[in-house]
Amino acid sequence: MVNIDPLRLRRGVRLVRGFPRPLSMLTGARGSSLAVLLGYHAGAGVLSTLSHTYTGDIAGVTLNGEPASEYLLNSMLLGEWGVPVGLVAGSSMLRGEVERWTPWAVWLPLKTETGYLSAVSPSLEEIGEALERAVGEAVARLRRGELRPLEPPGTVELCVEMTNPLYTELPALIPGVERRSDTTVCTRAGSMEEAYKTFEAIAFLAWAARQMIRQAR
Repeated sequence: MVNIDPLRLRRGVRLVRGFPRPLSMLTGARGSSLAVLLGYHAGAGVLSTLSHTYTGDIAGVTLNGEPASEYLLNSMLLGEWGVPVGLVAGSSMLRGEVERWTPWAVWLPLKTETGYLSAVSPSLEEIGEALERAVGEAVARLRRGELRPLEPPGTVELCVEMTNPLYTELPALIPGVERRSDTTVCTRAGSMEEAYKTFEAIAFLAWAARQMIRQAR
């Protein structure tokens, strides 16, 4: 999360850098006019280029029973803050999700998958031109009143399936986190922000458990 060159940014830009941070890639997004989700990929368990949900320790995430990618989790939290998603650009496999959950957003595929480690993409020059047009259209839709925040559910049940039983053993120690199976933990929350923070804690503890396994070997 330090892969943006600050020396290339123009005056007035605020850059959020470093990891870990309180709300991952949404830190500092509250109060924005619209969100641009750039370089997004399919969620864990989908046959798509480098598909994952936050970490390789997670095999899948559901939100109130629905499969949840990073796109959906972030769109839900942005919606709770009243921030509409204006543009989603990334994996072609996300098109169905975007059209279902945020149909008002501009959709721009940046690559077409041919496997987990392969894809077909346009040149960077073409991508840059397409992104410029897409951002312009997103701003135009905002001004026309066509964008709206994604309304999150009142009560959130978020379940995380892990790739190893130890990765659920540590998160199950968090109050309010229930171990539903050897590899799945769930939490219920009254807001998306609360669920999001618990999800981050679950992911961090799974990472810590992976380090424990390495040391044991």
